[in-house]
Amino acid sequence: MQPTVVQTVVGKRIRLAAVIAALLLLAAPTHDLVAQERAIEVLIGSAKLALEVPPLIEQGRTLVPMRAILEAVDAKVAWDAKTRTVTASKQGITLILTIGNGSALVNGKETPLDVPARILEGRTLVPLRFVSENLGERVTWNPETRTISIKRDEAILQGSTPAEGVVEGDGGGDEDDADPENSDGSIFKGPRVGEGGNDADQIFRSLAVSPVDPRVLYVGSEGNGIFKSSDGGAAWNWFRKGLKTFTNDPNSGAYPEIWDLVIHPRDPDLIFIAATGGGPGPLTGGFPSANGGVYRSKDGGRSWVQLTQGLPNGAVGSIAVDPDDPLTVYAGLRAGRVSFSGPGIQAGWFFEGGVYQSTDGGESWRKLPLPAPADQNEFWEILALDSGTLFALGLVYGNQPESLGIVRSLDAGTTWTKIAGPQGIQFHYFTVSPQDADLIYVLQRDTWKVYKSADGGRGWQEYANGASGPIAASPFDKQTVLFAANNELFKSTNGLVSARKVLSVQPAARFIMDIEFTPDPKVIYAGARGLLIYKSIDGGETFQPVANLREYIDSQ
Repeated sequence: MQPTVVQTVVGKRIRLAAVIAALLLLAAPTHDLVAQERAIEVLIGSAKLALEVPPLIEQGRTLVPMRAILEAVDAKVAWDAKTRTVTASKQGITLILTIGNGSALVNGKETPLDVPARILEGRTLVPLRFVSENLGERVTWNPETRTISIKRDEAILQGSTPAEGVVEGDGGGDEDDADPENSDGSIFKGPRVGEGGNDADQIFRSLAVSPVDPRVLYVGSEGNGIFKSSDGGAAWNWFRKGLKTFTNDPNSGAYPEIWDLVIHPRDPDLIFIAATGGGPGPLTGGFPSANGGVYRSKDGGRSWVQLTQGLPNGAVGSIAVDPDDPLTVYAGLRAGRVSFSGPGIQAGWFFEGGVYQSTDGGESWRKLPLPAPADQNEFWEILALDSGTLFALGLVYGNQPESLGIVRSLDAGTTWTKIAGPQGIQFHYFTVSPQDADLIYVLQRDTWKVYKSADGGRGWQEYANGASGPIAASPFDKQTVLFAANNELFKSTNGLVSARKVLSVQPAARFIMDIEFTPDPKVIYAGARGLLIYKSIDGGETFQPVANLREYIDSQ
């Protein structure tokens, strides 16, 4: 209303008072008007959420007191008064909101907000739908009753009594997670096999840590699905939804063997696994191999989808992702002969290996043109250092002439060159320094010898340190390397010139299978047969056990 309108009522006090009142009403924030209409209620399940101040409506979005809503959905909350920043974390998801900022960070990824967080009457208010849905809750609005309902995501598996030493978190398995292909709705537990041999609760190379949070780790298993911890190994979820099963008799069955697991650096909820259902073979039909292949999760491991289009072999031993492109994925197939027969398949038929690429998030695959004799090889490991630089290791056990060895591509797999090792050496494990693509460490098959090249494979130096694998180079210091010798773990800080033992797993038959650095240089994990998980919080100087997942499985 313009000043001239007010001036027209000067001298008429009653009318002037009415105009002033109208002006005050128009100046009042929209949320005050809404609050006068009818108070908004927030329900968590069926319980009304108690709020210190009423919900605030801005631009069609509801803001509520930070601590009340976040604690109600079981999130951990931190407030930094200096930076005016709210941090909320739950089940591997971390949200960071800054007062007045039009975007938030979701696991490190910048995400726009319709309405920023703000402070009102000394209370910090956050957008209800944004924080709730990003932390795994479902939010609905009833305009007639002016009620906001928040319900827990049923995909989060609810746990039962935890095993001693393994505290169950927000999920341990329930009937909602049963494989729909199991007619009785049961959930399989993979068989517990002895301490030795090829089947001993192996994790292969399926231990993986979130690229943005060192507390979030995943462990793939040999027939038991996937385990996830969001607090550094203290509590675990058990995920199997969508993983196919194979049943040999009515009383037994297993999920695929998970050989490798990778989390995308730019989207920590996007995960791929390399799996096998019992060795090489077709991905279609009623064969064990049809349960393998590549699986993808877009929800942090809670559910999985098998991706088979273009993959001719159900034995996938390795997986990698383009660090900059969530849609580009690489899968390493294991060559070999089938051990079963059936319609259209004869025992002994040979299935080729190779490295396959997907540029649509795994929906379809094409074979990359590796040097011969790639088709005869098992592709044990793939490394993607950046969008163009790839390394892959192909080997044929006991047949050095047919083993491809290490190959490298500098153009995302279009062309490849072989990296020649020392004469007569068959590589088994290898790693490349994340800081220097020319610094390569390799282990010789079954001889315990370790070799290092500082010039991209042109020259090699042998070291006396005995190792049987795996080996991992630090992303923080290219002279720091951790490697395993059966059940013992060693650390070198001078590029393998010397090393010292930092872990001895007992019993001795439980070999160390995987080593993982994390975003925190002080936190490192190692996994051993028997589904044993170890953790260091001092940069690998010492390790302590944090989980025995086989004991947990047996308790369910």
